[in-house]
Amino acid sequence: MSEEDAVQVCVRVRPHNDREKSLQGGSTAEAPQIHWKADNQTISQITGAKSFSFDHVFHAEETTQTVYDEVAHSVVLSVSQGYNGTIFAYGQTSSGKTYTMMGNADSPGLIPLALHNLFEVINADLM
Repeated sequence: MSEEDAVQVCVRVRPHNDREKSLQGGSTAEAPQIHWKADNQTISQITGAKSFSFDHVFHAEETTQTVYDEVAHSVVLSVSQGYNGTIFAYGQTSSGKTYTMMGNADSPGLIPLALHNLFEVINADLM
């Protein structure tokens, strides 16, 4: 990782929750309004009025494993070599921070994936 890549700002768009999904089948007045669109590095208002660029934008369909592989894995390897590394989640309430960091039984989050990977690296060094 070069110095230019030392800090990355990535966004993960969470999928609709159960409440939002239930509204999609209802009347148009209750359906969630979509005001933003995203590509691989940009989130923009549908109207084009505002646009925000990031190092990477992960879409709702992408798994936590994909986020880990593309962003966190290199941080874990750097930590195993003695460098400081930080991965943190920041965002609005109910934006998916806890799910991304901790996950669940079916889809582990970044913390369990990082710990598993770190112990794999330690175990490989011991052999």
